Amino acid sequence: AIRWKLLPLHLFIALAGSSNYRCIEGSEDERDEIITDENAPPLQLLTSLLATYPEATTFPDDQGMIPLHSAIRGNSSLIIVEKILDANPSCIYCKDVKGRDAFFVTKRVYEKRRENQQEEGATRDMMYSKVYKLLTDASKLINDSSVERCDKMDYNPKQGKKMRGLQNE
Repeated sequence: AIRWKLLPLHLFIALAGSSNYRCIEGSEDERDEIITDENAPPLQLLTSLLATYPEATTFPDDQGMIPLHSAIRGNSSLIIVEKILDANPSCIYCKDVKGRDAFFVTKRVYEKRRENQQEEGATRDMMYSKVYKLLTDASKLINDSSVERCDKMDYNPKQGKKMRGLQNE
């Protein structure tokens, strides 16, 4: 299927998938990263995308998900989630097409993984705790005006239907 309405940030998250990014111990330079998947895009690209257009963190894709939701649903590395939140902590309150914010998406994703036993229990629960902590920490950094701005950028279901109609032509 052809995907519409993707920004480079959405594409980065899709290509990174669940690749494991880790910075080399003691290094502050993100070019000193270890990637377990050689086809994954470099983390420095994510940093450049976020620095160039931080507003992309609140822009929904053709499925009505902002990059943070996509990263959580796609089991992205914690470094990717953390960088998105560093660029725009208020995106935790942006809602998808179904009205779900990042806290709700996180809870649902990890509940489904528990039901489907997709991951070992301890690993899954540890990841859930870490993602939830990143979201909670981000919530402490935002003010009411940034949340209002996010609400104004929410996904427009009519526009999404129009885009899906174009895909089928």
